Amino acid sequence: MTTNPSWTVAVYMVADTGDSFYQDAMIDMGEMMSAQFDKRVRVVVHADAPSPWQNKCWEVTGIPKGMEGESTRKKIEEIPFDNDSLLGFVQNVVNNYKSDYYLLVLWGHGEGIDWKQKVLAGRAPSATIQGAGKRFGIGSQGAIEVGEIGKALAGLQLGDLRSENVVVGFDACLMGMVEVYYEIQKYAGWGVAANDEIPDTGWPYREVLNVLGKDPATKPKNLVASIADICADWYSKNNPECKVSFAACDLSKGVPLVEAVRRLAGELKGCIEQIPVYQAVREARDLAEDLQERAYIDLYGFCRELERRTDQKLVKDAARSVIEYITGGEQVTGGFVLEHSFSHIYPYKFARNARALSICFPESRSLEGSVPGIQINWGSYKDLTFSQHTDWPSFLEQYWDIQNRRGAAADLGKPQALAAGAGS
Repeated sequence: MTTNPSWTVAVYMVADTGDSFYQDAMIDMGEMMSAQFDKRVRVVVHADAPSPWQNKCWEVTGIPKGMEGESTRKKIEEIPFDNDSLLGFVQNVVNNYKSDYYLLVLWGHGEGIDWKQKVLAGRAPSATIQGAGKRFGIGSQGAIEVGEIGKALAGLQLGDLRSENVVVGFDACLMGMVEVYYEIQKYAGWGVAANDEIPDTGWPYREVLNVLGKDPATKPKNLVASIADICADWYSKNNPECKVSFAACDLSKGVPLVEAVRRLAGELKGCIEQIPVYQAVREARDLAEDLQERAYIDLYGFCRELERRTDQKLVKDAARSVIEYITGGEQVTGGFVLEHSFSHIYPYKFARNARALSICFPESRSLEGSVPGIQINWGSYKDLTFSQHTDWPSFLEQYWDIQNRRGAAADLGKPQALAAGAGS
């Protein structure tokens, strides 16, 4: 009787945005080859490559414990995959690498949800790039809109593979967002990502794979928690000026969390016209603003500050509900964020009130982020499954309407001219 290996790690590298980025990808491949794991763990890598290199897939073989000195050991083998797309790659891996558990790592440039023409930190997009402006793999021919990731996974034929045995990790900037996770929660049980910008060097793959090498029977819950801690600790030691935060998330708790956000949005829409409520929201938003992208805020930090600053009971209760679904609490067994970790240089004042899980909340209707003049793709954002279910964009638009009216009133020297019918 044969049994499946415990883990297959599938790494989809969108590395065709430039020579140096592709070199970073190959360095990560070297880290994988130096990891200690045996045949109970298999690693498959697809890499998009810039010209003149070709897109290729490899199977990476680790070094079993006790055989570190075998320099002649074959550590990498090119394998034929006839489909370069994310969907094609994942389907091929599932078909050809039967395992108890799967870790799918999406490696590339990321900026959370979709933006207009924001490519590689503001660099002008190339006319030859068809995916410019998409949010995973930005600047790449293989770029993917956030809303398309879930749709792509929906096309998979997974057989008896259960979502609780699948981990999705984002080795990309700013992808640790509640909106992103909600797009994939039907198809994966666990997620891990940074909600900050991370260096192009990516995850420390040797250390990550060594977790599985040490114990191939590691459960997905324990793996994602280890990845969050390993990444934050590695950056603290090897890139000490880098402010990064990671969260390991239980995506099975995504539906009740998003339902709590829907309730919060509804309560805020019902009373945001009241000046004290508006002020509490504004102050909570500003305190929870992400360190790396000012159009995003830490969801836990926002709700914690909002609960503390408002006297409106329904809003206070709704904010408390979101907090409990993020962290677990008296009424909730286990939270969405099961582990969060910050690099050592991360400001403690922010980190103590954050859980490394972002939500979109631009400062104003200009929809600008940290690069002035570049806007969130509002139409794309409103089409996300999260947005349609929670009506979060509608709350934001109402908030900005009041913000604009208050700004206009201040310009006229008439602070009393807030919304008609506003209460106290």
